[in-house]
Amino acid sequence: MSPVLGIDFGTAGVRAVVVDPHTGSILGSGEYAYRHTPLYPDPFMARHHLADYLLGLEKAVKDATEELDASRIMGLGLCSTGSSILPVLEDGTALLDLPAHRSNPNAHIWLWKDHTPIEEAKRINDLIRRSYPHYLQRIGSVYSAEWYWSKVLACLRVDSALFREAYTWIEITDYLLFLLSGKTHIDEAIRNICAASHKALYDEGYPPLSFLGELDERLVPLGESLHRSEVRPCNRRSGTLNSEWAKRLGLQEGIPLATGALDAHFGAIGSGVGSGTLVKIVGTSSCDLTALPLTTRLADTEGLSGVVEHSVLPGMWGIEAGQSGVGDIFDWYVNTFL
Repeated sequence: MSPVLGIDFGTAGVRAVVVDPHTGSILGSGEYAYRHTPLYPDPFMARHHLADYLLGLEKAVKDATEELDASRIMGLGLCSTGSSILPVLEDGTALLDLPAHRSNPNAHIWLWKDHTPIEEAKRINDLIRRSYPHYLQRIGSVYSAEWYWSKVLACLRVDSALFREAYTWIEITDYLLFLLSGKTHIDEAIRNICAASHKALYDEGYPPLSFLGELDERLVPLGESLHRSEVRPCNRRSGTLNSEWAKRLGLQEGIPLATGALDAHFGAIGSGVGSGTLVKIVGTSSCDLTALPLTTRLADTEGLSGVVEHSVLPGMWGIEAGQSGVGDIFDWYVNTFL
């Protein structure tokens, strides 16, 4: 059976693995540590360079396939941390690629663990509790500073000029798949249901424009761009590999690209998550993940960071909990005390 290729964009680097989908055997692997110093002008900020992701993609894939016939790879999927988002123009150009913004951390990837939007998260939670309490049922009763709307609202506060220049904000997973497919308008980018639901309040649609307008009227155009986009689960195609990236990666043009997901969720699938099975993913953070049939009647539970249809396994509830600081805390302890 022809192998498949999976690529994970983590907090510290990129990993690629070629797998026989019939046996689960690993046929090749590669990794790449991000070379740029992360942009941390203050202790709450965490920003990444897109250049690391693109170079890392090429390096990790070439290492994973160097002893294989890469032309036999029949499909590609990728995942990343989240909510890790960046601002882009209508044609898909990342704002950080414009000369005026190359040194502006607000134009770079806002990494999942960026905690600068604490005040924005409070505003969102106040609005939800006051006027949209049904959102609390799916997010464990609190919206996080690490999530999509907190971050875009924070950019609006600290850099309104850059915010106005952006056509939309997109998860890095969805953006990379947009590039790999060679699409030319960012509205054509497929948004993955995993990040959209767990991080951006998607529930059979993104939040209404009235909700965004109550937060800040300047969010409405962003909301309109999201409402024009298509959201898919991971068992659907995001597109096919275009000729440029096929050459750069040494793969066949036209192979299918799976719709993306958050990294822990794909890890849970690979570990056998399912009804009655909980998988604990431990890394920079930790995620506890399980899945239940959609017929299951679920109680509202504080502490769950997401209860989402189709987010882990298509056709099932995806249920997530966890802890944001795990590996980072151990790293701090070792570097500080040992």
